[in-house]
Amino acid sequence: MNPKIYAFLEQDALLIDVRSPMEFLMGHIKGSENIPLNRLPNHLEDIKAKNKPVLVFCASGMRSENASQLMNQAGINAVNAGGWSALREEIRRLNN
Repeated sequence: MNPKIYAFLEQDALLIDVRSPMEFLMGHIKGSENIPLNRLPNHLEDIKAKNKPVLVFCASGMRSENASQLMNQAGINAVNAGGWSALREEIRRLNN
């Protein structure tokens, strides 16, 4: 896993899931916020105002790559954390 992901977790990063609401309801990371990729542009200022690093993820890492690029262009310190289930397992492992 990308070392930047670990660093962001230690910095209490925002966890943003860019999957659809239906995908999110079928399973998600506790404490994550669901902002579907197509709605993300409308939330950039709110995310930026929180002044925290952002871990963005989806099902496989494709949508979250687009989302992280969009956030970085908006001045948000974001990294693509890939697929949500792998990230969830890594967070569980780190918390044990």
